[in-house]
Amino acid sequence: MRDFNGQTLSWQIVDGAIELVLHRDPCNEIGSRTLEELEKFATALPVLTNEVHAVIIHSTKAGFSAGADLRELFQRGQAMEKSAALRGVREFLERIHAVMNAIDAAPLTTIAAVHGVTFGGGFELALACDIIIADRMARFCFPELRLGLIPGFGGIPRLKRIWGMQ
Repeated sequence: MRDFNGQTLSWQIVDGAIELVLHRDPCNEIGSRTLEELEKFATALPVLTNEVHAVIIHSTKAGFSAGADLRELFQRGQAMEKSAALRGVREFLERIHAVMNAIDAAPLTTIAAVHGVTFGGGFELALACDIIIADRMARFCFPELRLGLIPGFGGIPRLKRIWGMQ
């Protein structure tokens, strides 16, 4: 699939690079629909690597990504019994890890072009890339730490890999 236009993201090949564009209102939260579309991208990526040399991930919204759609996850969890909700969260995390690992392992140069809010899972998506290019207004953080949660998309090991134990 050379190009894709979904509800939350799209991609196309432009001048030998894949442009993956995040465009979910209001600020590219990563929920179930975004995850499904990212999985389509991860599935298409091995075929696309034969045609391109880079992946550029960017946003058309006010920020790069506000991270996981915690509201959606909470509401879905409330509608289930506790064991089913736990299985659903585990499944979501396993699926998003597979996507992040596919981007991280891609044999292409992967670039996150970020601006504005780059929080939580959005920060983790940027960290899965080889290069992060940020404008002056980009803000990075893991707000889930204030809630007593550990960033769940694999960002902490990637952050450690980049900056080490300094």
